[in-house]
Amino acid sequence: MAAEKEKFLQEKLSQNNQVAETPKVVVTETPKVVINSTPIQKPIVSTVSSQESIGFKTQSEMLATHGSAIQLGAYLNPNWNLINQFTELGKIVSFKNDKGLNVVWITGFNSRSEADLTLQKVRSKAGFQNAIALGK
Repeated sequence: MAAEKEKFLQEKLSQNNQVAETPKVVVTETPKVVINSTPIQKPIVSTVSSQESIGFKTQSEMLATHGSAIQLGAYLNPNWNLINQFTELGKIVSFKNDKGLNVVWITGFNSRSEADLTLQKVRSKAGFQNAIALGK
């Protein structure tokens, strides 16, 4: 069928005194997606806009770095759609505790009293009534 089409096109072109090459078609394989199911061995530090995930840390280590914070909760799988509503209040930071849970904090406060004032805004949101202020 393709040979007949090519012959027909060549005849038409020669009738019009035009010369053209038949286009060449290159067929490639569809790329295969490979998903690595091997667990990550080392904690990854990543920053996305006003979120930061730090890896395995203790609460003391985190307070030494951030001073004061509001802890939103400790989650196996944080619901980032709900948590991201707090990005206007400070930087969202998460770390893994010794139980493997993702502890999520709002940081960037100059003092514990500043965190305490912001805590009321956080607790007014559904699902965050148990948030706590930490630090000095």
